[in-house]
Amino acid sequence: MNNSSIELFSATNNEVNINMALAAGLSIGCISFCTIIGNIFVINAIRTDHQLRQRYANRLVSSLAVTDLLVGLTVIPMAAVYQIYGYWIAGEAMCMVYLMADLTLCTTSILHLVAIALDTFFFSSSLTYSFSNRS
Repeated sequence: MNNSSIELFSATNNEVNINMALAAGLSIGCISFCTIIGNIFVINAIRTDHQLRQRYANRLVSSLAVTDLLVGLTVIPMAAVYQIYGYWIAGEAMCMVYLMADLTLCTTSILHLVAIALDTFFFSSSLTYSFSNRS
């Protein structure tokens, strides 16, 4: 690496730059906290409001919120530890669990976004849309 780059982990002396690690940890921690709290609010709003539960699209939004909540609880904290230390510290089994959770949950989240976009397209188009009032 060149001298102008900022490193969290110095490979020469195997020490973590504590100031950069603290800043990165706090930033990622805030992102994870906001992800968790925001998705809990979405899930709770859809669960408690009868009108929100009626629309089929809100079921997709609720399912997306559950997936993103799991990302905030599992993937983001493990990725933060990896980013701060610069290498994986939790062993091979946890590495496989992290990779499985990361790939599965992020792909599921993307597929939810595609489903919501398709739902919005078909609902707003002039085509007959039979899914809008499913119960």
